[in-house]
Amino acid sequence: MDWTGFGFVALSLGRLQIVLDRGQEADWFASPYITSLALISAVSFVLLVHRELKHRSPLVDVRLLLDRNFGVAFASTLLTRREQFHQSRIVGLLQGMNPAYPSYAHHVAAALGSTPDSPLTLARIYQMAVQQATLLSYLDDFKVLGLVFLALLPLLLLVRRGTGGGRSVALH
Repeated sequence: MDWTGFGFVALSLGRLQIVLDRGQEADWFASPYITSLALISAVSFVLLVHRELKHRSPLVDVRLLLDRNFGVAFASTLLTRREQFHQSRIVGLLQGMNPAYPSYAHHVAAALGSTPDSPLTLARIYQMAVQQATLLSYLDDFKVLGLVFLALLPLLLLVRRGTGGGRSVALH
């Protein structure tokens, strides 16, 4: 058992929990207490990752995060969750209490040649809501993946130049 790794996990997550619980009361980073806890949490997290990458039997195998199957699962889960979020927000606006909804329903019904409360009109409105939610979820996914890419970009500075001997290898 990697007890040092366990200590880093406890230190990192424990301090982060205190920061999140008491940060607003203490005016976030204006408080030296919250700032020091956040710094301890960040440093212990970095030490945890460093320790787990080098340990024979790590408590948390961070190498799994580099697996492409994990990346695909993360992206598809993020996409699905964000689509559900946006769909619930959009559909919540599609009701009679919203002052803009009756006018919108009349326009859609007129375009379809039906009444505002017909199943055809309601199905078309819902279909457009799902399309908008899907589009917004893809935008969220690209934003998150772009931020992850930008966060990992400094790691390129740690990559060493290979010693290939100057020969080129033909690939087929």
